[in-house]
Amino acid sequence: MGRRQATDVYTFQKLAEVLSSQYGLVVFVAGLLLLLAWAVHASAVGKSDLLCFLTALMLLQLLWMLWYVGRSAAQRRLIRPKDTHAGARWLRGSITLFAAITIILGCLKIGYFVGFSECLSATEGVFPVTHAVHTLLQVYFLWGHAKDVIQSFKTLE
Repeated sequence: MGRRQATDVYTFQKLAEVLSSQYGLVVFVAGLLLLLAWAVHASAVGKSDLLCFLTALMLLQLLWMLWYVGRSAAQRRLIRPKDTHAGARWLRGSITLFAAITIILGCLKIGYFVGFSECLSATEGVFPVTHAVHTLLQVYFLWGHAKDVIQSFKTLE
Protein backbone atom coordinates (compact mmCIF):
# COMPACT_ATOMS: atom_id res chain seq x y z
CA MET A 1 0.00 0.00 0.00
CA GLY A 2 2.86 2.39 0.74
CA ARG A 3 4.37 1.91 -2.71
CA ARG A 4 1.06 2.74 -4.36
CA GLN A 5 0.75 5.96 -2.32
CA ALA A 6 4.26 7.00 -3.35
CA THR A 7 3.38 6.35 -7.00
CA ASP A 8 0.16 8.37 -6.63
CA VAL A 9 2.06 11.28 -5.08
CA TYR A 10 4.63 11.15 -7.88
CA THR A 11 1.86 11.09 -10.52
CA PHE A 12 0.06 13.99 -8.84
CA GLN A 13 3.30 16.00 -8.74
CA LYS A 14 3.95 15.41 -12.45
CA LEU A 15 0.36 16.35 -13.29
CA ALA A 16 0.71 19.56 -11.26
CA GLU A 17 3.93 20.40 -13.12
CA VAL A 18 2.29 19.87 -16.51
CA LEU A 19 -0.75 21.98 -15.56
CA SER A 20 1.49 24.73 -14.24
CA SER A 21 3.44 24.72 -17.49
CA GLN A 22 0.25 24.89 -19.51
CA TYR A 23 -1.12 27.80 -17.46
CA GLY A 24 2.14 29.66 -17.90
CA LEU A 25 2.11 29.05 -21.64
CA VAL A 26 -1.52 30.21 -21.94
CA VAL A 27 -0.79 33.44 -20.03
CA PHE A 28 2.29 34.04 -22.18
CA VAL A 29 0.37 33.52 -25.43
CA ALA A 30 -2.49 35.72 -24.18
CA GLY A 31 -0.01 38.51 -23.49
CA LEU A 32 1.58 38.12 -26.91
CA LEU A 33 -1.82 38.24 -28.60
CA LEU A 34 -2.80 41.31 -26.60
CA LEU A 35 0.40 43.10 -27.59
CA LEU A 36 -0.04 42.05 -31.21
CA ALA A 37 -3.63 43.30 -31.22
CA TRP A 38 -2.46 46.59 -29.72
CA ALA A 39 0.27 46.94 -32.35
CA VAL A 40 -2.03 46.15 -35.27
CA HIS A 41 -5.26 47.76 -34.07
CA ALA A 42 -4.29 50.47 -31.60
CA SER A 43 -7.82 51.87 -31.62
CA ALA A 44 -9.40 48.52 -30.61
CA VAL A 45 -6.99 47.70 -27.77
CA GLY A 46 -6.05 50.63 -25.59
CA LYS A 47 -3.21 51.32 -23.22
CA SER A 48 -5.52 50.73 -20.27
CA ASP A 49 -6.18 47.17 -21.49
CA LEU A 50 -2.45 46.45 -21.51
CA LEU A 51 -2.01 48.01 -18.08
CA CYS A 52 -4.88 45.90 -16.72
CA PHE A 53 -3.26 42.74 -18.08
CA LEU A 54 0.15 43.66 -16.64
CA THR A 55 -1.40 44.57 -13.29
CA ALA A 56 -3.19 41.22 -13.16
CA LEU A 57 0.06 39.39 -13.94
CA MET A 58 1.91 41.30 -11.22
CA LEU A 59 -0.82 40.56 -8.68
CA LEU A 60 -0.71 36.89 -9.63
CA GLN A 61 3.04 36.83 -9.16
CA LEU A 62 2.67 38.66 -5.83
CA LEU A 63 0.29 35.95 -4.64
CA TRP A 64 2.72 33.24 -5.73
CA MET A 65 5.66 34.93 -3.96
CA LEU A 66 3.64 35.38 -0.76
CA TRP A 67 2.58 31.72 -0.91
CA TYR A 68 6.19 30.59 -1.41
CA VAL A 69 7.51 32.79 1.43
CA GLY A 70 4.75 31.55 3.75
CA ARG A 71 5.33 27.93 2.81
CA SER A 72 9.09 28.16 3.27
CA ALA A 73 8.60 29.91 6.63
CA ALA A 74 6.32 27.06 7.75
CA GLN A 75 8.94 24.50 6.69
CA ARG A 76 11.91 26.35 8.17
CA ARG A 77 12.73 23.50 10.50
CA LEU A 78 13.43 21.19 7.56
CA ILE A 79 16.95 21.00 6.18
CA ARG A 80 16.79 22.33 2.65
CA PRO A 81 19.63 22.44 0.16
CA LYS A 82 21.15 25.84 -0.56
CA ASP A 83 23.24 27.01 -3.50
CA THR A 84 26.27 28.70 -1.95
CA HIS A 85 27.24 30.43 -5.20
CA ALA A 86 23.87 32.15 -5.73
CA GLY A 87 23.10 35.64 -4.45
CA ALA A 88 26.45 37.32 -4.96
CA ARG A 89 26.94 40.86 -3.64
CA TRP A 90 27.10 42.44 -7.09
CA LEU A 91 23.86 40.70 -8.03
CA ARG A 92 22.09 41.91 -4.90
CA GLY A 93 23.46 45.41 -5.41
CA SER A 94 22.32 45.57 -9.02
CA ILE A 95 18.85 44.26 -8.09
CA THR A 96 18.57 46.90 -5.39
CA LEU A 97 19.73 49.66 -7.73
CA PHE A 98 17.24 48.54 -10.39
CA ALA A 99 14.45 48.51 -7.79
CA ALA A 100 15.33 51.99 -6.54
CA ILE A 101 15.30 53.43 -10.06
CA THR A 102 12.03 51.63 -10.85
CA ILE A 103 10.37 53.03 -7.73
CA ILE A 104 11.59 56.56 -8.52
CA LEU A 105 10.11 56.27 -12.03
CA GLY A 106 6.90 54.90 -10.51
CA CYS A 107 6.69 57.92 -8.21
CA LEU A 108 7.04 60.20 -11.23
CA LYS A 109 4.23 58.29 -12.99
CA ILE A 110 2.03 58.64 -9.89
CA GLY A 111 2.76 62.38 -9.82
CA TYR A 112 1.82 62.61 -13.49
CA PHE A 113 -1.41 60.76 -12.79
CA VAL A 114 -2.25 63.05 -9.87
CA GLY A 115 -1.69 66.10 -12.07
CA PHE A 116 -3.79 64.82 -14.96
CA SER A 117 -6.20 62.47 -13.18
CA GLU A 118 -9.26 63.93 -14.90
CA CYS A 119 -7.78 63.11 -18.32
CA LEU A 120 -6.38 59.64 -17.58
CA SER A 121 -7.97 56.30 -16.82
CA ALA A 122 -7.79 54.82 -13.33
CA THR A 123 -5.53 52.01 -14.55
CA GLU A 124 -2.75 54.52 -15.17
CA GLY A 125 -2.86 55.36 -11.46
CA VAL A 126 -3.21 51.80 -10.19
CA PHE A 127 -0.43 50.37 -12.34
CA PRO A 128 2.52 52.35 -10.86
CA VAL A 129 1.38 51.59 -7.31
CA THR A 130 1.05 47.88 -8.07
CA HIS A 131 4.39 47.95 -9.86
CA ALA A 132 6.11 49.56 -6.85
CA VAL A 133 4.69 46.99 -4.42
CA HIS A 134 5.60 44.19 -6.84
CA THR A 135 9.16 45.52 -7.18
CA LEU A 136 9.66 45.80 -3.41
CA LEU A 137 8.37 42.29 -2.74
CA GLN A 138 10.35 40.89 -5.64
CA VAL A 139 13.58 42.39 -4.28
CA TYR A 140 12.82 40.98 -0.83
CA PHE A 141 12.06 37.62 -2.42
CA LEU A 142 15.28 37.58 -4.45
CA TRP A 143 17.38 38.72 -1.49
CA GLY A 144 15.90 36.17 0.88
CA HIS A 145 15.43 33.19 -1.39
CA ALA A 146 18.15 33.48 -4.04
CA LYS A 147 20.03 30.53 -2.54
CA ASP A 148 17.04 28.19 -2.37
CA VAL A 149 17.32 25.09 -4.50
CA ILE A 150 13.91 24.03 -5.77
CA GLN A 151 14.05 20.35 -6.60
CA SER A 152 10.37 19.73 -7.22
CA PHE A 153 10.44 20.82 -10.86
CA LYS A 154 13.02 18.44 -12.30
CA THR A 155 10.78 17.65 -15.27
CA LEU A 156 10.91 21.26 -16.48
CA GLU A 157 14.68 21.52 -16.11
